[in-house]
Amino acid sequence: EPKGITNVPVYSGEDTVAELLDASDMLLVWGVPWLPPEVEKTKPCFAIHHGSLASTWANEVFEKQLVWCDGGIAIKEEVADHYDVRYLPNPIVDLSVEKVPHEGKVVLWNHRWADEKRPKLMMEIAKLLPSQYKVLVSAPKGTQLPPNCVNIGLNADNSRYFAETDIFLSTASQEAFGYSIAEAVLAKIPVVASPFGLANRLAAQLVDSDDPN
Repeated sequence: EPKGITNVPVYSGEDTVAELLDASDMLLVWGVPWLPPEVEKTKPCFAIHHGSLASTWANEVFEKQLVWCDGGIAIKEEVADHYDVRYLPNPIVDLSVEKVPHEGKVVLWNHRWADEKRPKLMMEIAKLLPSQYKVLVSAPKGTQLPPNCVNIGLNADNSRYFAETDIFLSTASQEAFGYSIAEAVLAKIPVVASPFGLANRLAAQLVDSDDPN
């Protein structure tokens, strides 16, 4: 059992896996579908499936990982059974977010800037919101956003904004699990979302539509 977590610089490029293998005793991989051909696998590697069988992207990546990894781990029992890998459910944590007073209503859209997250739909929704609404958006630097949107940047952790958030918005067209939704629910923020992943069970309101209205 690990005694702690060491924060290391962000790795990038083709040498990422090689550098991490060299620095680690074991490597848990997520989102890395292949092992570069020039890299020799000198340490145990295990693939992580972080969602459900409904996510085609997660399934395709996981299947590629299992070819070169020493095994796999799934956070959903149905996925573990399907791929015959170890089932390891997510631990439950308490974010203990204390709300801070603020004017108007604050909506948080905290996702990767990718097509399946439908950022264009989010921006169309923002344009239709009443004037008292402000939308915090995790967007790439320099992205042109509607006037009522604030770019909070693409950060791994945007939970510091939870204290002033009234509504969490997810516009994803598919979702394997939905970590950002899980974080919002744990912070006791009402979630309005598409009917995918964790949102199906925990969202305050589900909207199955690509119409911003």
